[in-house]
Amino acid sequence: MCMPLNVEQFSVLRLIRTHHIGPQTLWKLMAQFHSAASIVENWPEIQANMKRKIDLVSEKIVITEIEKTFKSEARFLFHSDPSYPASLHSVADRPPVLSFKGTLALLAQKKVAIVGARNASSHGCRLAYLMAKELGRFGWRTVSGLARGIDAAAHQGSLESGTIAVLGNGIQTIYPEENKKLYEEITEKGLLLSEFSFDTQPHMGNFPKRNRLISALVQGIVVVEAAHQSGSLLTAQYGLEMGKDIFAVPGSPMDPRCCGSNRLIKQGAVLTESAQDVLEILDQGQWVPHYKENREKKKKILASEKKNESSILDFLSTVPLSVDELADLTQLRMDQLSSLLTDLELEGQIMKHPGNKVSRVLQG
Repeated sequence: MCMPLNVEQFSVLRLIRTHHIGPQTLWKLMAQFHSAASIVENWPEIQANMKRKIDLVSEKIVITEIEKTFKSEARFLFHSDPSYPASLHSVADRPPVLSFKGTLALLAQKKVAIVGARNASSHGCRLAYLMAKELGRFGWRTVSGLARGIDAAAHQGSLESGTIAVLGNGIQTIYPEENKKLYEEITEKGLLLSEFSFDTQPHMGNFPKRNRLISALVQGIVVVEAAHQSGSLLTAQYGLEMGKDIFAVPGSPMDPRCCGSNRLIKQGAVLTESAQDVLEILDQGQWVPHYKENREKKKKILASEKKNESSILDFLSTVPLSVDELADLTQLRMDQLSSLLTDLELEGQIMKHPGNKVSRVLQG
């Protein structure tokens, strides 16, 4: 095949796929040799000064990964690419290359993470879904880990506005299997990201790396239902270290799924019950005008209701009048009239009578 990567990119991929060379080791070598190609070229000399013998992965294995990645319609995003997220450049162990499927432009937009329990409650999942959907209305893209439970609900809520799934496995590995349809929908409408080789299987050691990548990509992290020792708490911890805003949804102290998120609130996380709580911190520029606009709309609605209530009272006396006749006189819809009559009754201004009739109550 025609090699889609240049020498430097190929060298980066070869180095990072070599056992015992992680991001931090690679960045230290890059600082010394200035390019991955130079590291590969000088590897015998570098190896001679190492305590541990490390053999670079073969070119054949790297070529196989490139071929299979491109065949699956995934692509590579290297640290030198303009589309590589700016927020990752300050992370010491940032991945030098990512694999992706979907819309890369989502990385340049405002992002918030919504993470939580795999064995989440139906209420927790519903809240994560609605929060992601509402945040999407304000231009925020939801980032999560494609796990079952809260992660899946957050992705589903943000499919239409743009969702980013960071994987703890290779880009071609679907995990869990129950999220296969969601994986395909995100490929079509959102973005899938992985720092692992294309066919890497899920492993416990991968998920902390995934969680730190989620934390680095976003401006804030919302935790919905997290147990005492939860990966979501690790995501929040990484976020705190990176200076991100942390939000937590409170839960019952009797529910072990909420022990971790409740503790975050005790430690200073923003108590969060809706997308509004997130927007008030992260996006005041958009939320405050929206709040003011809604407040003005509510004022107009209240003014209109008061006008209609006044109209109703004008047609009423102490003599009972049928609601049907009152609807004809006021020209109000029956559902609207019923609602206003309930309000007036609660205010003590009208009285209801048998036969679906109402009368006005004399005040004072």
